[in-house]
Amino acid sequence: MSGRFSRILLCGALFLSACSKRERSAEDEAEWAEIQPLATATNVVVSVPDPVSKDQPRHIVQSEGEDYAPLVQRLEEMEALARAPGETVVTGEHLVLDYEEHFVRMDRDVVVLDDRGKLKADWLEGRFSASNEVEHIEAKGHVWMAVQHPEGEVQLTGDHLELDRDGRTIRMDRDVVVTDARGELRTDRLTGHFSVSNEVETIEARGHVRMESDGRTAVAEKADYNYQTGFVQMEGRASASDGANRLSGERIQLWVQGNRRMVCEPNALLEISDTGGMSMEGLPSGSGGSTEIRSDRLAYDESKALAEADGNVRVRDPRVAMNCGTLRLHLKEGNEIDWIEAESGVIIQLDDRKALADRARYYADEGRFVLDGEPKLKMGRNIMTGDRITFWQETRRMVCEPNARVLLYPDEETKAKFLKDL
Repeated sequence: MSGRFSRILLCGALFLSACSKRERSAEDEAEWAEIQPLATATNVVVSVPDPVSKDQPRHIVQSEGEDYAPLVQRLEEMEALARAPGETVVTGEHLVLDYEEHFVRMDRDVVVLDDRGKLKADWLEGRFSASNEVEHIEAKGHVWMAVQHPEGEVQLTGDHLELDRDGRTIRMDRDVVVTDARGELRTDRLTGHFSVSNEVETIEARGHVRMESDGRTAVAEKADYNYQTGFVQMEGRASASDGANRLSGERIQLWVQGNRRMVCEPNALLEISDTGGMSMEGLPSGSGGSTEIRSDRLAYDESKALAEADGNVRVRDPRVAMNCGTLRLHLKEGNEIDWIEAESGVIIQLDDRKALADRARYYADEGRFVLDGEPKLKMGRNIMTGDRITFWQETRRMVCEPNARVLLYPDEETKAKFLKDL
């Protein structure tokens, strides 16, 4: 009983002296009156080792035969009382307090509660100012922290935490998880920065970063997150997926809230799944497949179902290959290709047909290509040129107008027969 009483009394002392700024009211004095030692009892001095100094004993006056149940009950009630604004409440199983050095250490089931939020851990060491304001906290073991934000509560978990109130920074290591109304962030190490009003401003995540938000998943080696704007920059084997399509490259920029646009550069790759391929509507299901787009820079806007690629663009489909300088691709419902616009040095390879042009458009519902800007179409050894060339993917039909010109080469059998007859 005496050991339990010592621990509870120390927590109560911390609550009253190190964390509270209020004067005890007359009501408080009246509540304490019922648990004062009996005036007629014989007092006995009991020596208890002091955790701060092992050489000097600490003395507690205990009344012989006194019932401590009221004291224990009152301290438990105090722990359950609502915290007043401006106060900091710290609880735990074991406490070391040096008030002159403004130092506190607590072990086992540690809880810190103040106006800024709540912190739980297995072990905690902290320093506070002369005015009892918490300045620095280090916590270890199953660390959990909740911080209030205008959009809702932000929760952080990890195995080690350092909180610097003056510098308005927080650092967490090992299996770090940040959860809020926007989604979830996981990483090996995290550094967060707070505003004067205690709002999260920026987050830096390093090592095995994984973000999940509003149906999108993004992974990278590191991420810088502007919490105020929702903008995230991810680097190092970065990739982001909306479930159907996947964007990957060396660096990806995306927005966690509102904007569904993602930008990747350099060495960008967009994998569009279940497109049905660049094929004409009406073909049997399964005849198409996924489409890959590689470029120096690629922007994908999920809300507009639009992909825009710049620089060394390469489109690869199970049936068609296309190279160009810039490209715009629109998806229709069902994630199938709707149309494609390509410009600057367009090259299209389709079965035995090869097309060259300055500009090209592709309409998926018709399987139709339209070439402009000195277009040329080569089929076998035959070449067609003109101002505009239109050809269809599933048929051998081609239309060239105006100023059409066709150069036909006979096949070897016809050529041999022609020469024999000649």
